[in-house]
Amino acid sequence: MYAGSGNDIIIYDPSDIFRVDGGTGTDTLKLAASGETLNLTTFNNTAYYGLYTGIEIIDLTGNGTNSLILNVNDVLNLSDTSDRLTVDGNTGDSVSKGSGWTQGAADGSYDTYTSTDITNDAELYIDSDITVT
Repeated sequence: MYAGSGNDIIIYDPSDIFRVDGGTGTDTLKLAASGETLNLTTFNNTAYYGLYTGIEIIDLTGNGTNSLILNVNDVLNLSDTSDRLTVDGNTGDSVSKGSGWTQGAADGSYDTYTSTDITNDAELYIDSDITVT
């Protein structure tokens, strides 16, 4: 699926096996159900390389608790225009961010993390209501 230009909201479907590209703009991948886990380390790095691209925001809010598993490479590869990912959610949602991150100062209602590799700085902004491991 190619969303094209503009700020798009794409609903996550755990059965997706075809590429999902948010295109240009600030695009959101939204988990709309409850009890879902989006494991980008599997989807984007192994089984379905590059399944999700053109995504700048992941929204875990849904109808209950949801979780996200990712690493530095996922953040660097998700967006075509930045190396920053914002994760929205609420109490009960969780993010497992993997290693290689340094926590920074809070920015409004977000906890911030950065990671530096040889060529790029990745930035991760996670809603402060979300449990982070």
